[in-house]
Amino acid sequence: MLVIRDEQMSALKAYMAEQFENRMVRHVRESFPDNFMSLGEDKIRNEIRYGIDRANHYDITLEYDVCGYINLMFAFGRDYDVDPSLHWAAMILNNADLSGSSKLDRLYEEAEKHS
Repeated sequence: MLVIRDEQMSALKAYMAEQFENRMVRHVRESFPDNFMSLGEDKIRNEIRYGIDRANHYDITLEYDVCGYINLMFAFGRDYDVDPSLHWAAMILNNADLSGSSKLDRLYEEAEKHS
């Protein structure tokens, strides 16, 4: 039987997080080139980390959904989740009855109405 120690699991999680961040940097570079050029890679990485933390705060944990959260962050602003002019986002994100994926689906539906 294979036994994975806690240290090994922690190292694997850190590696996976780093790989996701790298993919997100490439994604932002391709999808939001103006943001990427104006901020630079280091600040983009900080924004991505911030977005990951904010997504996790709302129980959004699947990579696809976290990517969607970050996309909305670049489209509507870093703190769109608490922006009073985007009250619809806060209502969705704070709805405890919705899963992370359901929150993202609803956010995208509303975002299309407000674009």
